[in-house]
Amino acid sequence: MKRGGTSPLNFAAGQGAMSEFDPDDYTEKVGHLKDPHGISAAWIAMVLVAVLFIGLNRFLGGATAVLWQPEPTGEDSVHHADLYHHGFEPAAIHVHPGDQLVLTNEDEDVHALSVVGHEEVLQDEIVEPDTSFAFIVPAFLAPGEYSLICTVHPEMRARMVVTKDSGAAPQSPPAAKSAE
Repeated sequence: MKRGGTSPLNFAAGQGAMSEFDPDDYTEKVGHLKDPHGISAAWIAMVLVAVLFIGLNRFLGGATAVLWQPEPTGEDSVHHADLYHHGFEPAAIHVHPGDQLVLTNEDEDVHALSVVGHEEVLQDEIVEPDTSFAFIVPAFLAPGEYSLICTVHPEMRARMVVTKDSGAAPQSPPAAKSAE
């Protein structure tokens, strides 16, 4: 072509040219975007379930191990205490390793229960009004006295007295509830 002359523009035909649009090629690329790098929905679901269980375990403070312990046998191995008027009734709970302790919240407030110095046993377990929480006294807990407290209401304390695991622990006498 000479300078100053006019000639029609010639566009190169080939890859990327609009005149050669292939709908099948487009569908393949969109399909790749929907399933990037071979990650399947099942794999994503498994990861989400794993994250949920890890988060739940952390939220419960590792207390999920208690959920899978065997149920104690016999009446002497299940003990009950009430959370009432920001106190524990009875104030001293006698148990031995392997016993189940059932704590029933009869207050109108939420309580968060912990065993002082032994948070691996119980730490900030939330007990809503009109509900109960049960846990098994772990075998590794040495005989002695332990403070059971509500971390929301610091004045709320009980003594959990752990005795040897041979024979039944003395029964905690039920305390009479006082009227407001």
